[in-house]
Amino acid sequence: RLVEKTREYTVGDPADSETRIGTVIDEAAAVDLTRRVREAVAAGARVLTGGENQAAVMPPTVIADVPRDADMVRTESFGPLAPILEVRDLGDAIELANSTAYGLSCGVVTNDLERALETVKRVRTGTRVVGGQELTVLIQPWSIAAAFLVAAGVGLASGSYPAYRASTVDPIAALRNE
Repeated sequence: RLVEKTREYTVGDPADSETRIGTVIDEAAAVDLTRRVREAVAAGARVLTGGENQAAVMPPTVIADVPRDADMVRTESFGPLAPILEVRDLGDAIELANSTAYGLSCGVVTNDLERALETVKRVRTGTRVVGGQELTVLIQPWSIAAAFLVAAGVGLASGSYPAYRASTVDPIAALRNE
């Protein structure tokens, strides 16, 4: 379903109201995304859709069988790449999510709210979203805390660890899907 849905997106001119996926920041960034895809393919991944930039436009790209040590998994891509990785179980998925220095946000899609909340408690990210057919839950640490959680923010190395420790309360907002 992901590939089918991805192919529905109109890619192109960001000024066109029909466009869902416009350009990335510049052509060099799009070329870098294509490099990441090619490196993953060389390591055994398969491109299911997308994969090649046209100037600064990178189409939504779904890649299966991506190795865990691929650049697109270990670092931030800042582009429309959707790597698919196989996990053994929930514990393995959480370990994989926590194995990178990055993690501004994560999402869990399920109708089992109890298990989803347990999952987001164990994943180290700033914002955590749980979504299902009935309910969407956003768990957002105070914004100052999110900046210190991961390398994508300021990081714990900034010397501001006491500010992080003092602001790790997790407000929760729940929205009923109708």
